[in-house]
Amino acid sequence: TITSDVAKGDNSIDVTSNATYVAVTERSYLTLVSETLWDPVGSTSNRYGGEFVKVMVKSAASFTLQGMVRGTYPIADNARLYAVNFITDAKVSDLTITQTGPKGTFANIGAGVLVSKAMDCSVSNIIVHSFDGQGVGIAHAIRTSVEGCSFRDLTDNGVAIGYGVVVGGMSEHTAITGNH
Repeated sequence: TITSDVAKGDNSIDVTSNATYVAVTERSYLTLVSETLWDPVGSTSNRYGGEFVKVMVKSAASFTLQGMVRGTYPIADNARLYAVNFITDAKVSDLTITQTGPKGTFANIGAGVLVSKAMDCSVSNIIVHSFDGQGVGIAHAIRTSVEGCSFRDLTDNGVAIGYGVVVGGMSEHTAITGNH
């Protein structure tokens, strides 16, 4: 449980002991979130702010972080930390993805390949074509690479974004190279 507001630029977070605290070890990643809108000015988005933080030192009443917090997380907006169980070292390669039905008919198909809650994962040498959605989606991931992939004839139908690679949702250290 967070015991005081976390401000942009802070490099530590005050906490009390609970199940998340007990499970945290030094060099663990946690997700820091609150119910503050990510972009509250003129946005139609209902997404909340959040980011990964890496614990470098665990003491009796705080976590010292690697680097600084990038956002602001007030207790009044339900600021909280939670542990992330990452999939690690997964690799997706050498496959072709296409949809069986006509393009423009699937409103919520999502991504051909979705890398989510993942660390040190890669996507390489895949082909996604004739598809209602994005080729590769990356969300809540750390150190992910997308390399040597081909994306063509993807449909943006307003819900399923038709782009090659979409990176979002608290992703960090993403490399996208040699795709077309």
